[in-house]
Amino acid sequence: MVKPAQKTKAGKSKEKSIKKDAKSHLLQAIKINPEFSDAHYELGCLLMDEGDLKSAEKQFKKVVKLDKNHADGYFKLALIAAEFKKNKTARNQFEKAVTIKFDDPEIQFKYGIFLKIIKKIEEATEHFGKAIE
Repeated sequence: MVKPAQKTKAGKSKEKSIKKDAKSHLLQAIKINPEFSDAHYELGCLLMDEGDLKSAEKQFKKVVKLDKNHADGYFKLALIAAEFKKNKTARNQFEKAVTIKFDDPEIQFKYGIFLKIIKKIEEATEHFGKAIE
């Protein structure tokens, strides 16, 4: 009989293997077509999940360079900039994201949280309101 701890280890190992395969496939897709913005985006998300924010940031920068209207790319760049306490950059990226995808509750909510952290309470309240509309 398998112990619960072993199941957890096996599950984590399988998940890690799947992510490794996904990363490999995404890198191959980018090698074949360097302008495949969705592959850059998905790779950036994987790298972000792994905690490799610098590499993720590079991928998201490629995304928005290839597609100036990729709101989720700007959103991820905003989250990374906020993590590095680059508040001006984060705010600019959040603004681009909410301008393109103004009806996205997650972007509005996270922007509101960011604004609250940097003490822009009135603006934060506005974005929280948009998140629940």
